[in-house]
Amino acid sequence: IFTRCAGPCFAMTTELATLQKELPARPDLHFVSLTADPEYDTTEVLRGYQAKFGGDPARWSLLTGTKSNLYSLAIHGLLLSVDENPAGKDQVKLDDLFIHSTRLVLVDRRGRLRAYFDGDGSQPRGGIIKAVDQLLAEPAP
Repeated sequence: IFTRCAGPCFAMTTELATLQKELPARPDLHFVSLTADPEYDTTEVLRGYQAKFGGDPARWSLLTGTKSNLYSLAIHGLLLSVDENPAGKDQVKLDDLFIHSTRLVLVDRRGRLRAYFDGDGSQPRGGIIKAVDQLLAEPAP
């Protein structure tokens, strides 16, 4: 996500906020969002963004850091696309600053990627909740 985006990032964050409300609070269930815009999205900016959506910092982390670390985690760790849109190229609004995936990733306790879901709210939330419930029912490593 990036906080200046009013399009898909707003939809993805809204979806995560709803999932946070619908899934039980447990120590082995945590939500994480990565910024695509670490130069703008400071810790303070992300805290305000999280609060706007009713995010519980104990259950949901919004991460910033160096662009190289964040992009490496997204691309090589989570197998998601992210890149800065070169200035002037197809940029007509703030939503166009970054090219990034809109998928939600389900990661298990061992850090393995288990499932991908559309993060724009178009996919039935019940499927996401069922997949999370099944994962949580697995024995801890």
